[in-house]
Amino acid sequence: MSDNIQIKLDFSVTIDELINLSYEKETYFKRDTTELAVRGITDARIDGLKKLRGNLQAIPTDATMRALVTKQVEEKDAKATVLKNNLSEIVGIARIGLKNKPADFKSFGDVEFSTMSAEELCTRSIIVASRATAYLTELTPLGLTDAMIKSLASQKTEVENGFSLVNTAESNRITTTNQRHVAANALYNELNLMCQTGQVYYAERNPLKADDYVIYELPNNVQQRTGDVKVEETVYREISSLNEKSLFRLQVRNGTSLVFYFSNKAGGAITSKSVEVKTNTGSFAEYSIAVLGYDKASGNVYFNIQNPSTTDIASYKIQIVG
Repeated sequence: MSDNIQIKLDFSVTIDELINLSYEKETYFKRDTTELAVRGITDARIDGLKKLRGNLQAIPTDATMRALVTKQVEEKDAKATVLKNNLSEIVGIARIGLKNKPADFKSFGDVEFSTMSAEELCTRSIIVASRATAYLTELTPLGLTDAMIKSLASQKTEVENGFSLVNTAESNRITTTNQRHVAANALYNELNLMCQTGQVYYAERNPLKADDYVIYELPNNVQQRTGDVKVEETVYREISSLNEKSLFRLQVRNGTSLVFYFSNKAGGAITSKSVEVKTNTGSFAEYSIAVLGYDKASGNVYFNIQNPSTTDIASYKIQIVG
């Protein structure tokens, strides 16, 4: 398979969301290992899932690889600027020295270097070097030197090496993206099979647990988080790309209630704005991000969930829209 053919993903969520899902479902697999071991969900298989996730996480992201391409482009452009400036200086000397010989100056060809691409500059440098050499003796009194002319060749080589480095970086980006997609598909397919096992096992035995193993295909603008909060414990959940228009859909699936709020640190104390949601399996309670206390100015950007119960573990499902 050519490196230029991008391997497609077997799922529609983002890779970051897939990784998050794997962490969340791993929690349920560990919780239910005793019951699901007869269906193949063993500690060894859970460890295998973690290894697949680790393989994926070890591969540089596309953002990283694009940054490396940009770095090489910038370095190539910087080298092209050096070449352009030298060309401009040599031609400037020729323009002065050959002002009474317009035909001779025209032999230098197109000298509008400011609008030329790096590739065009390389081509023009050969012509300028040849013509400058021909007039070196005549232009030496005006500052033209043999070293200036010879440096055009080395500068041209530097720019051409820059092209190669850009192409290599772009090829590496495509190759790495494919590696990442292969690793992501491996993680998703194993996670999906394990979740299907959990769904089938609990479909009649415990519908609430069966729902824990559903992998929802959510719209691109929706993030989902699920999990448990132990008695009198507070947990922090990382959520990406929050903004003032984000809407939180909150569901407490068992236990008594959970308190949802933003604070200025992970696991921070409840602020003046918080929402307590009682068990509401089958529905969602919807709140704006502001009602939950989100406030960039005061640093309240960490989303926390607290279980006030002294007796019951509570689980939650959260969907963040926008």
